Amino acid sequence: MPVDPPPCTKLTTGWAEAIRDAFVVLLPLTLFGVLGTVIVQFPFPAGRSWLDRSFGPGWSVAAEDVVQSTWGVLGLALAITVAAMLAQRAPRPLGREPLPAIWVAISALVNFMLCMSAAGPLTAQALGPSSMLAGIAVGLATPTLLRPMAEWGPLCRLAVGYDSNPVFHHATRLTLPVVLLGTGFKGVAELAARLPVSVAGWPELLQRWLGERLDADWLLTPALALLNQVLWLFGVQGGKVVQTHFASWLTESATPLAHEHVLRPLLTGFVHLGGSGATLGLLIAMSLVAREGQNRRLAQLSWLPALFNVNELLLFGLPLVLNPRFVLPFLLVPVLLTLPPLVALHAGWMTLLPVYVPWTTPVLLSGWLLTGSWAGVALQLFGLLVSTLVYLPFVRRNEAECRQQRVADFHDASAVIVAELPRADTPLRRSDHVGVIARGLLHDLERSIGTAALSLAYQPQQVLDGRPIGVEALLRWTHPGYGPVRTDVAIALAEQGGLIGRLGA
Repeated sequence: MPVDPPPCTKLTTGWAEAIRDAFVVLLPLTLFGVLGTVIVQFPFPAGRSWLDRSFGPGWSVAAEDVVQSTWGVLGLALAITVAAMLAQRAPRPLGREPLPAIWVAISALVNFMLCMSAAGPLTAQALGPSSMLAGIAVGLATPTLLRPMAEWGPLCRLAVGYDSNPVFHHATRLTLPVVLLGTGFKGVAELAARLPVSVAGWPELLQRWLGERLDADWLLTPALALLNQVLWLFGVQGGKVVQTHFASWLTESATPLAHEHVLRPLLTGFVHLGGSGATLGLLIAMSLVAREGQNRRLAQLSWLPALFNVNELLLFGLPLVLNPRFVLPFLLVPVLLTLPPLVALHAGWMTLLPVYVPWTTPVLLSGWLLTGSWAGVALQLFGLLVSTLVYLPFVRRNEAECRQQRVADFHDASAVIVAELPRADTPLRRSDHVGVIARGLLHDLERSIGTAALSLAYQPQQVLDGRPIGVEALLRWTHPGYGPVRTDVAIALAEQGGLIGRLGA
């Protein structure tokens, strides 16, 4: 039974897995950016004053540098990582040269920079969240196109012999394909940048046309919420697109109530509870359902930033981006949550005050500040209830599938641990998921020594006529996550990890 996913028969069949793995690989970058964003956008004046006194007035500049160095290069990082992940999943036909991931990643870096430069001078804005979709496209296209070019004889003329240094061999073999592919990316990007395509003005025309016929906010508010979610679903920062192209639809003030505009405080305060997708409800559902495993840990890590409406850990860690399991609630919940505040405003049950409330202000507190009454707080609580109930069945299904996958991975790792492999090939030395599980089990086994999780079961030994002649002691290990572990797995793991002496003591 194979313990690793086999290489794809076609490079394109691994696209979805490569994108998913790339977001997971970039989770440290995302977490660092979350920390910087929470500090930069800290909503409480008292907290900002304490930071000024403790770290000096330059603390916000340092935090902004963290944001620019993490989220500010997210598009570029995605291009490199998606390309590397896809190259690792590339088919490996017998007798053909592999496509080394490091050169694919370098090619993707060059191709991404060439594409971004076609739209104007390269800036930090061009490399960050606004270019995430471009990064994914470049990351997918680079290994898909580089492989056939690297296998075409005329482009391999610079390659030195196979008896040379392998690194030098692959570097020379891929030089011409990388150069030619980069030139092609640049040409296509320049051509696309010169196409006479413009959508300037049409959002204003649509708004004016709707405003003459009905209270346009009933349609424009859900439409903007849905557009924001669709963009985020594909990794594009929806808020920036809405702000750039639909600014004429937005207004900050609700006094007097303008029915032809979308109230930005309504979106930030009553729709995006916990961030885009109303993911505070998702986080509550995960905390209720996930009792163990990676989703439980992800929920624990996400709570602090989610209180400040920062949800990139869920967007890219769960992930929600390009995840078919959560497409429906991710798109539907924000659209549903636009209706209660619209009803409350039109019916006069609630009034939005002309005050500025930062988008990082925690839920419930922002409801009070925006309305000056408990009506705003109650409306946010209702939104949290709705979002939690909608996300709950999807979280349960996802957790069940993850649990099945964890059990399957555990059985795969167990089969390798007890296999008769040379000492140098022990699973504890592997870098794939089998190695990770084996090392984790070894750590858990070490912690179980001297506890009730490890015990001895005595099995009687009898001769043929049934007379007992002794007992055989069998090790029993009950793992907190996987339950009873086979004796041969525990013994093999202890032998490979140097714990066998402590078990016998």
